[in-house]
Amino acid sequence: MDEKDERASLNHIKLKPRISLFNGCTIIIGVIIGSGIFVSPKGVLLEAGSAGMSLLIWLLSGAFAMVGAICYSELGTLIPKSGGDYAYIYESIGGWIMRIKKKIPTRKETIFYCVERYTKHKCPASFAVSDETGALRVIQPHLNHENDKLVGSVHLARQSLKENAHSGSCREVIDGVRAAFSTDTSLKIGSYDKKRRIIHYEKSHSNADMKLMDGGGKICKQFSETLEKGRFLLVDEVINGKRFIVFASDVGLEILLKGHVVFVDGTFECTPKGFCQLFSFHCYISPEVVRPAAFALLPDKQLSTYSTLLDLMKSLPELYNWNPGMVISDYEAAIHAAFKILDSDAVAITFADKILGSFGSKILMPMFVSFSCVGSLNGILITCSRMFFSGARNNQLPELFAMISIKQLTPIPSLIFLGGTSIVMLFIGNVFQLINYLSFAESLVVFSSVAGLLKLRYTMPKSVLQSRPIKISLFWPILFFLMCLFLLILPFFHSDPWELVYGVFLVLSGIPIYTLFVYNKWRPGFVDSIWIGFTHFIQKLFYCIPELSGSS
Repeated sequence: MDEKDERASLNHIKLKPRISLFNGCTIIIGVIIGSGIFVSPKGVLLEAGSAGMSLLIWLLSGAFAMVGAICYSELGTLIPKSGGDYAYIYESIGGWIMRIKKKIPTRKETIFYCVERYTKHKCPASFAVSDETGALRVIQPHLNHENDKLVGSVHLARQSLKENAHSGSCREVIDGVRAAFSTDTSLKIGSYDKKRRIIHYEKSHSNADMKLMDGGGKICKQFSETLEKGRFLLVDEVINGKRFIVFASDVGLEILLKGHVVFVDGTFECTPKGFCQLFSFHCYISPEVVRPAAFALLPDKQLSTYSTLLDLMKSLPELYNWNPGMVISDYEAAIHAAFKILDSDAVAITFADKILGSFGSKILMPMFVSFSCVGSLNGILITCSRMFFSGARNNQLPELFAMISIKQLTPIPSLIFLGGTSIVMLFIGNVFQLINYLSFAESLVVFSSVAGLLKLRYTMPKSVLQSRPIKISLFWPILFFLMCLFLLILPFFHSDPWELVYGVFLVLSGIPIYTLFVYNKWRPGFVDSIWIGFTHFIQKLFYCIPELSGSS
C-alpha cells in the first residue's frame, strides 16, 4: 500500500454503527442480569425490615424502570447520537457545565484539558460492583463459612449500638459492642466516628426509659411489665450447650412448662454474641385476645415440637376453626428464608444450595453467574467508553479519550482508563457502599436526561417533534422527573447521609478542574509539553489516532 492509499484509509477511521437490533437486546439483557440482581436482595431486605416490604420495593422498582424505559425510548430516537446520557444532556441542557463557551484553538499537538464529569465516577463504580459481586458469587461456595453463625451480624451489632445508647458514654457503648461481636463485624459498621453518630442520633430520637416491644410490652433497664400491667419473668438457661433468653408472661410460662416449648410475648431487637435469637408472631383473635407464640431458630427442630402447644391452643374457644400449625409452619419457612438472605453475601449461591444442592451452589450457579457478570461488564464497557469518547470529542475531556484504535476501531484509551479506575474502586471492599455511590450518580444523570427531554418538548420546532419516530404522552416524562427528584432528595434524610455527600462531591469535582484547565487558556509551557509527550506515548503503545473522516 502506497502513501496515498494509506492516507485514504486513515481518513475513514471512526466509530461505526456495527451493533444490530439483536446485539442491542443481548447487551441490555446482559446488563440487567449481571448488574447485581442476585446480591441486591440482601441490601433491600436489610433496609426494608420485612419480606413484604422488600417485595413492595421490588414492585415499585420495576414500575420505575418501566416508566424510565418509556421516556428513554423517545429520548433515544429524538437525539440519535452516540454517547448515551452524555449526548442527551449535552444536546438538551447545554450550559457552561456541558459546553465550552470559548472555543479552544485546534493545534496539531495535543493540548491539556481535563474535566472530570460524573461519568468518571459513575462508570468505574458500575464495573467495580459487577466485578465484586461476581467474585463473591464464585468464591463464596468454597470459603466454608460456619452455617450456624449469627445471621445479619452487622445489622444486629448496629441495633446493639442503638439499644445501649443510654447505658453509658459513647466509648463504653462502642467497647461493649466490640466485645460482644467479632472484630470484622465491628469494622464493617464503620469507623469510630460513624458509631458515635449512630449513638448520638439514637439518644436524640428515643426515650431513655422505655422501649416498645412488638408484643405490646415495654423494656426498661429491668424487665418489668406490659402496657396492661401484666407480670413478666426473665429466664436465662443453657439448653443443649446453647444459651437461651426466655421473656415470658404468666400464661406463657404455664404453657412452657406443659408443652416444653418457648412461648413468649416479644422478640428482642438484637441478640448478644453467644445467644440464639427468638422469633415471635401474634395471632390477633380480637382486640382483647392475642395469642403470641415464638420459637428458637434450631436446625433440628420439627413441627412435632409444637404438638402439646397446638393441642392446648386448639382447645381454647377463642381459637375455634383456626389452624395454628399451618401458621407456624409458614412463618418458620419465611423466617428461615429471610434470615438466610441476610446471612448471605451472594443470594444466588444460597438459592442454588437450597434448590439444587451442593453441585448447583459450588459449580453450576457460580459458572452461570460468572457468564452474567461478563455480559454486564461488556455492556457497561461499551456504553461508558462511548460516553468518554463523546466527551473528549466535544473538548470536555482530554483528546486522548477521543482516539480510536486503527485496527479494532474502538476507543482503546477510554477502555483502559475505565478498567484501571474500576480496579482502584475494588479496594473499597464494601459492595453496598459502591452501590450507594453508583445509585446516587445514576439518579442524578437520569434526572438530568429526563429534564432535558422536558426542555426539548417545549423548545424544539413542532416539525421536528411531529416527525419523531416514537411519541409518548407528556405525562410519562413529568412522572419520571418527579420520581427521580424523589430519589435524589429522600436519601439525604437517612440517618447517615455522608455517603451521599461524598457522591455529590465526586460529581461536582469536575467543575474546578474544567474551569482551571479548559475554560482558562493560561497554562505553564512545561505542562503542555509533558501532556503532549504522554499522549504520543499512548498513541504509539496502542496504535491509536483521533477520529478521522472524509476531508479530515
